[in-house]
Amino acid sequence: MINIALLHRLIKERVNKMDSNHYQDMLPDVIDDAIYRASLSVLGFYDYKSNERQWVKDLIAPFIVSWPEEPEITPIATFNIDNAYIDFDLTKLKKPYFRFLRGWLACNEFVAPVSLIRQDDQYKLNNSYLRSDPSWGRYVGMITAVDGNPTLRVFTDNTNFKLRIEYIKAPKRVFLGGYDTIEYIDCVRRTQSGTSTENCNQYYNSQTAPVDSEFMSNALDLLVDMAVYFIAGATENQLVLQLVNASIGERKQIT
Repeated sequence: MINIALLHRLIKERVNKMDSNHYQDMLPDVIDDAIYRASLSVLGFYDYKSNERQWVKDLIAPFIVSWPEEPEITPIATFNIDNAYIDFDLTKLKKPYFRFLRGWLACNEFVAPVSLIRQDDQYKLNNSYLRSDPSWGRYVGMITAVDGNPTLRVFTDNTNFKLRIEYIKAPKRVFLGGYDTIEYIDCVRRTQSGTSTENCNQYYNSQTAPVDSEFMSNALDLLVDMAVYFIAGATENQLVLQLVNASIGERKQIT
C-alpha cells in the first residue's frame, strides 16, 4: 500500500518544482482523480501475450486475481443455435473486473484453455484451424458486453462448462479525505428530492477515512509521474507535460 498523504505531497512537490509554485492550491479531489487515472494507466501497460518486462509484472502483482482464489463461475443462460456460445458475466467475480488475462473451461476433470480473439477477428470463427474444436481441446472466446456488463463469450455448445479465470481487478479510488465527492453530493440531492432511497455513505465524503493506493511502493515514482502528467494535461501546462513525458519514457525503458 502507498500512503495517500505521501502521494499528495510528492505530486505537489513535483508540479511546483517544475513550474515555480503555480499549483500550490491544488484541490485534493483533483489530485485524487489524477492518481486514480494514473492507476488505470499503469494497469493498462500490461500485455500478457507479450514478453513483458518483469518490472511491469511486479507493478501489477497486487491486482492479479486467479483461480482458486477466484472460484469457478457458471455461464449465464445464453445459447445461439447458429453460432453456439456461452456467456460468463464478469460482474459476478469477487473483485471488480478490469482486464482479462487468461481463462480455462472446466468440467469435472476436464480443463482446457480459452484463446481470446478481438471483436474484429470474428472471421476466425469460420476457420476450421482457429475456431473452437472440442476434439483438440481448443476453445475460442472474446470479451463483449451483455446488458452493459463485461462478458466473456466462449464459442461452444457445452453449457456444462464453468470458467476458471485470471484477471486484473479494478483499483480502488484513492481518497485523501476532508471533502465531499461529486457522487456523494449528487446522492444527497437525490435523496432529499425523494427520487432515491440509497445510502449516500457508500460514496466518499468528508466523514470517510482516507483510502490509500493499493499499489506497492515499487510503483510510487511512476504513479507520481503519471498523476503529474494528467494534472499538467488538464491545465494545458506544456512545460510540466514535456518534462513528465520524458520521465515516463525513461521508466518504460527500464529492464
